[in-house]
Amino acid sequence: MIDPEKALDLVRERSVPGEPRRCSLQSAAGCVLAEAVSADRDFPPFDRSMMDGVAVRVEDAGSRVRLTGEVAAGQPPQGSVEPGTCFTVMTGAACPPGTEAVVPKEKTTRDGEWVALPPALDRDWNVVRKGSERARGAGILEAGALLTPLAVAALAAAGCSRPLVIPRPTIALITTGREVVDPATRPETHQIRDANGPMLESQAAVLGAPVAFRTHADDTEESLLAALERAGEADIILFVGGVSMGKYDLVPGVIERFGAEIVFRKVSQKPGKPLLLAGKGSRLIFGIPGNPLAAHFCYHRYVSAAVLAMAGRSPERLSFQGVLSAPAAARKGRTSFLLGQASLIGGEWQVMPAGQKSTADLFGTVDANCYLRLEGEDGELAAGDRIAFTLIGGKEWTI
Repeated sequence: MIDPEKALDLVRERSVPGEPRRCSLQSAAGCVLAEAVSADRDFPPFDRSMMDGVAVRVEDAGSRVRLTGEVAAGQPPQGSVEPGTCFTVMTGAACPPGTEAVVPKEKTTRDGEWVALPPALDRDWNVVRKGSERARGAGILEAGALLTPLAVAALAAAGCSRPLVIPRPTIALITTGREVVDPATRPETHQIRDANGPMLESQAAVLGAPVAFRTHADDTEESLLAALERAGEADIILFVGGVSMGKYDLVPGVIERFGAEIVFRKVSQKPGKPLLLAGKGSRLIFGIPGNPLAAHFCYHRYVSAAVLAMAGRSPERLSFQGVLSAPAAARKGRTSFLLGQASLIGGEWQVMPAGQKSTADLFGTVDANCYLRLEGEDGELAAGDRIAFTLIGGKEWTI
């Protein structure tokens, strides 16, 4: 049995980013850019008006100037601004040559073809000069940049319609257990509805790497092996249940029959002690407990780290310190991760342990937004003590 930090280190070491590939702009958000992108022309490519108004010379401040033309957005200017003249220009339009300022429409008075200007004008007022945002050939994004929606917009503006990115890993999810039935069915008294499948699919979707293949396997080696083989070339294969020490916990043996190397299969933590990691080439296979709260935690801490690392992201999680609002106890000899609610009050985090009645109580944890961390030697912490915690589904985890 290894400690949680060693387990996380081994997950990170085994998580290899995929080969870069090109994708559409529509699917690029959340990916990591694999090549630098430069401006293919000046930005803006012309002197751009930032207002609906009139393009003028600064020397004509306080005078009446004659209107000699109009430029709408997307229209090339016809003529230039000469002393004593002006052009009507729209927001985003190309300013005519000779433009030194754009006066907002509401600050002028028009009388036929004549326009009265305010008494003072600043050069470049409401004008963005050609190339002032980015000169042609200047860098826009470096390799390794996370493609946020704003970054995608910058790629589109630069004409990079198929950026080279590190792809998100593909995930295969295999739930197990004869007692598990579809949530849409009415279970017998000895059966339970499948909560793990929808929960883990939701965690994967929030992380930006949705489950590509999902199936359910019976508690036999043949069924488990067939499900494993149907997972195809998924980068991450996730077994749920069947990884402990019971008669029907057959997943570890099936993984070895599949030709994968088991890296570890027990972690000194609560929940999630029977956590398994195996590797076959660059592919990772996780075996996580069927207990719903243990499954949630193992995905939150370990599977998410693998997903991020394979996508070229740093799998480091932000850790916070908060003040306990109620006592919290650790499991002796193991690191305990407790679900809780964290609230930022008066500039300080206040943390309340969740009120679940057991380690499988989903109903008592629906409002949880963090995991509290207690070491085995901590024993019981009292209300008012400080405690470390990590947020669940925080923005730092989204890919």
